[in-house]
Amino acid sequence: MINRKYIEENLTVIVRTVNERTTDSCYKLLLKQINERNIHFVNECPFTESIKKSFELSLEKDRKWTLIVDADVLMKPDSLCEFLKFSERTNENVFKVEGLIIDKFLDSPRPAGVHLYRTNFLSKALKFIPHPYDAIRPETYVRKKMQENGCDFVKSNILLGIHDFEQYYRDIYRKCFIQAKKHKKRVNRILPKWKKKSIEDEDFKVAVAGFLAGESYDGNVSINAKSEYNDLIEEEIKNLSLEEKRPLQNNFLFDDRDMFHFIIRELVNISAELKKTHKTSNKKGNKIANFFVKEKPNRTALS
Repeated sequence: MINRKYIEENLTVIVRTVNERTTDSCYKLLLKQINERNIHFVNECPFTESIKKSFELSLEKDRKWTLIVDADVLMKPDSLCEFLKFSERTNENVFKVEGLIIDKFLDSPRPAGVHLYRTNFLSKALKFIPHPYDAIRPETYVRKKMQENGCDFVKSNILLGIHDFEQYYRDIYRKCFIQAKKHKKRVNRILPKWKKKSIEDEDFKVAVAGFLAGESYDGNVSINAKSEYNDLIEEEIKNLSLEEKRPLQNNFLFDDRDMFHFIIRELVNISAELKKTHKTSNKKGNKIANFFVKEKPNRTALS
């Protein structure tokens, strides 16, 4: 039975942060589902060093499962129980399990910001962490290397939370700068939507500026909150006639009903956009429809 006691005996949670605006909210929402002694913070740059430190810390704590959560993710109520229940039904060769989040900027639902690992595989995974400039998506690089070496990877349709809402302008700009190299084609498809939304939502104004700056940048890029191009971000935000946001109130979406209503609103908006583009029959439409359905692991990954 997957209950809170089982979760706390078998799960280590690592919050990776570069001082995002939602760091405290991320932590407090996790505390509603697991004891504080199970939650640890990693604040390292570049991103590859953060992955390394997270894996090492996980091995030190030595619980069966490790959940690595980025601090720009806010987990929905009971998501840990649901996700662990799903993952426990996968076979022993499954190294990593992914769920879904609702992303403010990119097409959703999609996997991002939440990674569940079988801890006993992480000593092997440490060997595959790339140099910061060798892979723009280092976690994907590690996962593919592990698959090449016989480990399984499972995706689930479990919706775990929301991603990139209420972030500082500097972090939005930095991420969208990186998206110009990481997800260029994906963003170009939705750039007109970003520009339209930027009229009413200044987050999208910053997102567009960051993405276009990233497109024109011809230097080396890695996921690093302290990269050389970040020195220009503060000035770029001022050029947009914006002042940086104040810290977020600690009770943001803390009430379960508020989080539930927020997610429903976003799913309704996503569904409406899919209908406008005549894509309601695609995979994303199915993921939205399955939001309240108890998902089962892929048949090949079952014990």
